[in-house]
Amino acid sequence: MNLFVFDVDGTLVTRSKKLRKETINTLNRIIDKGDAVCIASGRPFNGIFRYLSKLHDGKKYAICSNGSALLDYYGNVIYDLKISYDLFLFLNEKYNYLKNKGLSIYCYIDNSVGYIKYDKWIANEIRSNNIKAINLNKYKPESIQKIMLAAPIDTSKEIILPKEIYEKYNVVRSSPVFLEIINKKCDKSFGVSELKRILNLKDENIFTFGDNQNDYLMIKNFNGVAMENATDEVKKVSKFITKSVYEDGVSYAIKNILNY
Repeated sequence: MNLFVFDVDGTLVTRSKKLRKETINTLNRIIDKGDAVCIASGRPFNGIFRYLSKLHDGKKYAICSNGSALLDYYGNVIYDLKISYDLFLFLNEKYNYLKNKGLSIYCYIDNSVGYIKYDKWIANEIRSNNIKAINLNKYKPESIQKIMLAAPIDTSKEIILPKEIYEKYNVVRSSPVFLEIINKKCDKSFGVSELKRILNLKDENIFTFGDNQNDYLMIKNFNGVAMENATDEVKKVSKFITKSVYEDGVSYAIKNILNY
């Protein structure tokens, strides 16, 4: 058995956020062969389930919040590693001065998005991931899955996190507008390694597809396939480079590069 792991944005889908019919057919062919398919994303479970649900029944998994949690298709939690809510409150106060430049600070609480100020970023999370929003002025969670600092590119560049944050947590630049903070132990590669253990696979049986910095380690550590639209850093550590997401590079790689 093989395991195929796919990033979502910039890999499986373009800005339209829709899976092409050809991509669906390709993934279904993998599942029908008895192989496992996993979607690894910064999204929460609902945001991943919307894509997994379009595929045939079989071995399907979700690596959520850039590796903070691993679930099977039915929502059963395999692991879920949280971080302190106090860090969210600290960052919300520390970078309050950037909010008038478009910065939004929010967090994932399991399958929900938590906010102190409702804005366009929260609305986008609700719409894109089919999740509910929690007003943190009225509710204090014990722990959270990840912290999101979302802002226009120029504003995002102004965010200089304290050294201690990098020492205690995993800081992920998932796009030019998103800076994410998760458990120190976690990343997408960690989730893939856990699936490798559970499914009793070897590295040679694992193929990973991605395009951005949050895909870097899973591309480097396994049979990584970088999209043509991937960052240079991701391409340098990949085993293969396929066509761009706009040309359905996933289907192209599986058929023409991996000959699968």
